[in-house]
Amino acid sequence: MELLIVIALIGILGGIAAYSWQRYVDNTNLKTAARELVQDINNTRSRAVTETATYRIVVSTGDNNYRIEKEATAGSYTAVTTRSLNEFGAGSGLAVEAVNFSGGNTISFFTRGTISPGTLTLKNGRGSRAVITVNMTGKSHVQFSMQ
Repeated sequence: MELLIVIALIGILGGIAAYSWQRYVDNTNLKTAARELVQDINNTRSRAVTETATYRIVVSTGDNNYRIEKEATAGSYTAVTTRSLNEFGAGSGLAVEAVNFSGGNTISFFTRGTISPGTLTLKNGRGSRAVITVNMTGKSHVQFSMQ
């Protein structure tokens, strides 16, 4: 009888631990995705200045990915790279919730180092959010709201 009680307690504690672990993993994936996106924003800004070329990041809310593009000719862009939020944890439910930049869903980088200002919100399946704010000078920061 004592053995059954011990096994039941271990099962209950294991269930609680598994739930907490999954929550931790989902929130860590959100933080990683947000920080990688901020790093890509900073790197793209640097490339625009050093190459004296116009770059942009186009965020796709439906596909949960973003493309870094370089201007080839006036108004024509070629894709440099595409990144998916699934790279940061396919089972975490990572998604682009909102994109609010002056160019709509596009972050534009100009040769002088300025950027179109705005915010981008990522979320995970637990309802946690990461709001990335970018100002005109290219400074960006992330504010997390974890559930």
